[in-house]
Amino acid sequence: VAVQVRRGGFPSSSLVRRWQEVARVLGRLRHPNIAQIFTFGTYDDGVEPVPFFVMEMVESARPISRYALEARLGARDAVTLFRRVCAAVAHGHQKGVIHRDLKPQNIQMIEDSSIRVRYQPKLIDMDYSILVDRRAPWHGDPERGYIGTPSYLSPEHFEGRIPEPASDIFTCGIILYELLSHGHPFPSSSDEDYKAEVRRNAPPPPRLLGSLPVEHSTKLLASILQRCLSADATKRPTAIEVARALNGQFSVAMSTPPHIQKHLTKKTIE
Repeated sequence: VAVQVRRGGFPSSSLVRRWQEVARVLGRLRHPNIAQIFTFGTYDDGVEPVPFFVMEMVESARPISRYALEARLGARDAVTLFRRVCAAVAHGHQKGVIHRDLKPQNIQMIEDSSIRVRYQPKLIDMDYSILVDRRAPWHGDPERGYIGTPSYLSPEHFEGRIPEPASDIFTCGIILYELLSHGHPFPSSSDEDYKAEVRRNAPPPPRLLGSLPVEHSTKLLASILQRCLSADATKRPTAIEVARALNGQFSVAMSTPPHIQKHLTKKTIE
């Protein structure tokens, strides 16, 4: 197991109780692609109560982006792996948990010889997740806020709103885009440029690395990405919708915007 300690900034009993509530919910997550949270506790360091989580140790792992580069992951295997990520995110959402800081470093790849691609993704850093009642243990603390990681922030993050399930979907869209093309949908040189690109909401279709599974098409994949990366959270699909679409189940209508359609030719696949 691993023990993660959260030092400083949690002196009140009400905050500790909230951490306990979050830990109870996280402890109910049971998914092969989520690192398990076992228990939560506190100890007194002589100044204040210090919260800690006991969780599954994820060993000999590497971030999904590094794995994709080293394994020269093509579009077909990227789709196969990422639907597992979306299934894990969907499980969290169904249990009332929003990760709120998804990024390649928080999706670790561990070896698993039982599957074709030989690696499984594991979501980590769940201990800073928030619940769908929109209150984190640090809710209302202006110094903490609902931070995320630059270049993976949803519009809700940088507009000062509380992240929601759709915020995770936005970040999933960025990571999937990177896996498919090794490029970012919103390339930028500064935080302000990034925000402007996100608000402009016109990422180019990815130039895919390799071929897609037979049940997919470039138009469908571009449509999924476009919806995930919408600046309007209400237009994004749910995690289970994305997982099903990546699994070839297209019962969810995903229309392709005209500005994307005109770019979708065979040259999109390299």
